[in-house]
Amino acid sequence: MNFIRLLALFIVLPFCFVSSPMAKTLQIGTSTSTENSGLLTYLLPHFTQQTNIDVNYIAVGTGAALKLGREGKVDVLLVHSEPAELKYMAQGFGSRREPFMFNDFIIVGKDQNTYTDLPHFFKHLVDNQLFFVSRGDSSGTHKKEEILWQQFNYDPIGEPWYIETGLGMAKTLLEANVRQAYTLIDRGTWLAKESQVDLTIVFENAPQLLNPYSAIVTTTEKQNYAVANQFVDWLLSDKAQTLIGEFRVNNNVLFKPIALLK
Repeated sequence: MNFIRLLALFIVLPFCFVSSPMAKTLQIGTSTSTENSGLLTYLLPHFTQQTNIDVNYIAVGTGAALKLGREGKVDVLLVHSEPAELKYMAQGFGSRREPFMFNDFIIVGKDQNTYTDLPHFFKHLVDNQLFFVSRGDSSGTHKKEEILWQQFNYDPIGEPWYIETGLGMAKTLLEANVRQAYTLIDRGTWLAKESQVDLTIVFENAPQLLNPYSAIVTTTEKQNYAVANQFVDWLLSDKAQTLIGEFRVNNNVLFKPIALLK
């Protein structure tokens, strides 16, 4: 290769590398309900197709997801525990928090009773010492359950009928089924998994059981900061909000876009 050709090669090659865009990948920490329900499998390919950004996610309880954010292991969080989220933001671990969808919690069990309100249900549970299976894992569902017990002015920790699994929602539901016990579960996971268990809804449609989900941009992964904000913008877009509203399992709506609350 003569000198002129060699010089031309050194001039051209750097421009070839500059013009080739770096692959973009978004890391998400999410609650188990978005995975158990099938929502992520349905939703994320639309984002990748539209933006050419690949998405990896880790599905854990909300408490564990927030820990991933604090440790700088994810760019975006999809979580559902408002008090924990606000604390996370106040500590400076998040730069942006956007509610983007909601569903609700329900209580399921093996029961034919009709309860007039939540205090009625919890009184029946405690008075009769009936098995209740809790996730016990600092997830959004567990945090909601703790709030409900506080409203009832009762601490079930240590009671022989109160079982903590330390597991995700799907496995906790299966444990409740084995024991023919009660458990608190988000409606999305219930609709996706109800055919696997011999339980039924025993209480629902209470204002205290509303379950909003938020997307949080973390402050610890600056190299993907722009991509993280792009994803959150997309979640709030008409396209994504419509997709969330159209997502169904066995013809059941699992989640509702946040626009419906406005």
